[in-house]
Amino acid sequence: MDFSEGAKKKEHETQKLDNLPAPSSSNGLSQLDLESVKTILFAILILAALIIIILIIKNAKAPATIGKQRLEATSLEEAEENLPDVELNNLLDEATESGNWKVALRIQFLMLLQELIYSNMIQWKKRKTNQQYGDEITDKAIQSEFLKTVNVFDPAWYGNHPLNETEFQSVNTIILAVKKSIAHGE
Repeated sequence: MDFSEGAKKKEHETQKLDNLPAPSSSNGLSQLDLESVKTILFAILILAALIIIILIIKNAKAPATIGKQRLEATSLEEAEENLPDVELNNLLDEATESGNWKVALRIQFLMLLQELIYSNMIQWKKRKTNQQYGDEITDKAIQSEFLKTVNVFDPAWYGNHPLNETEFQSVNTIILAVKKSIAHGE
């Protein structure tokens, strides 16, 4: 037997350690605790995934479609600014009654774009070109008709010469034919 001070301290420390409860696993957590932690982590991951999905859906921009509650446009600028959400018939009537054939042609072309939007053939954005809209159309027959219309419309609208009623009727007939093809799915 060793009666030295060091031996008494070692024996006392050993007794303290012997009185502690033995851990049931190597890391000090019981099996039940590990299962609870796993369940909580799994629930947190599912919650985080749901939050991410909700944020993506909330921030996703829906394609512009013509809504049921459209307002009558009061000017060409308003029509161009809010194309999917405006009604253009009164504006068209005003332009044709006053003989403003260029504006009437523009309104008819905007109505053609509305028909394409409504048929989900294009996604409207104010700054897209007519060629970009044409590239979006997947129906080759309608795409071809639309691009032919663009080739006739663009010089008439963007040209520096005034448009007379005969020229308006000529281009308008082409626009109306494309609108009819879209409406009938031809």
